[in-house]
Amino acid sequence: MKTNLLSSDEWSNFPDEYFTPVEKIATVALMLVEGKDEGTQMVKGDNEGKSGVVLNGRAVEISGEKHYFREMPPFCDDAMKAVMGATEIEELKV
Repeated sequence: MKTNLLSSDEWSNFPDEYFTPVEKIATVALMLVEGKDEGTQMVKGDNEGKSGVVLNGRAVEISGEKHYFREMPPFCDDAMKAVMGATEIEELKV
């Protein structure tokens, strides 16, 4: 995605097909919020009795007009692993 890190002249050195349109990023973000990929894959939850693959816990890579789900890379250290693990709440008891 083009940013203000380079000038227009500098960006012109790259072919347009190398860039990801902001609309694609928004589409993928909405897909994650809604919980379903554009195809049959589920983004979160449990796919019992449904077609597709559960994508919870995977990384999303966007390249141009395409997006890919990859296994999440390992955490940088044990502290980050603990912090992120603490965010996995199945049910909030009030």
